[in-house]
Amino acid sequence: MATPYKKVLLVVDQMDLEVFLSNLLASVGYKTAVAADRTEGLSKTMTEKPDLIIIDMMMPTDQGIKLYRTLKSDDNLTGLPVIMLSSIERKTFFQCHKIQKTPSAQSLPAPEAYIITPPEAEELLRMVQTLMTPAISRKSMQPRETV
Repeated sequence: MATPYKKVLLVVDQMDLEVFLSNLLASVGYKTAVAADRTEGLSKTMTEKPDLIIIDMMMPTDQGIKLYRTLKSDDNLTGLPVIMLSSIERKTFFQCHKIQKTPSAQSLPAPEAYIITPPEAEELLRMVQTLMTPAISRKSMQPRETV
């Protein structure tokens, strides 16, 4: 299914989610790297050069959203596809972060995908495979919300 050299960075702080995602992605040929927090996630983004990042947005102290903001604010990383995982409904999550955002804060594009946890294996694999396709074929998937 997947090309063996495609790498997914998992930024999650829950062992059960890490094991589930790692095993699921490995079962279809993706390689994974894992980071437990925002700092390690950014470091591994630079060193591992992943093709896609999956971020658990429910990590303590807003580490997931802070990592996302860093990625989408960096000209060298902004094109890197991100899947957000959250236990909160998409609309509620984005509304909450719009309220918390300071007026001077820059609006960021919505992530390429947002999946409620626990993720369904088929849905997650379908989204990963879709996002691993060339960017030109992903244009029709562009979300409308901003973070």
